[in-house]
Amino acid sequence: MDRLERRAAAGRRLAARVSGLAPLGTAAMVVLLGAGLVLRSAAAL
Repeated sequence: MDRLERRAAAGRRLAARVSGLAPLGTAAMVVLLGAGLVLRSAAAL
C-alpha cells in the first residue's frame, strides 16, 4: 500500500506543477497568436 501512496503523491505533485504553469502557457499562446495576427496583417499592407 505504501507504494501506491507514493505514486499518488507523485501524481499530485505533477498536477500541482502543471497547474502552476498553465497561466504562463496560456499567456504565451495569446502573445504568439497576437504576434502572428500582427505579422499577417502587416504582410497584407
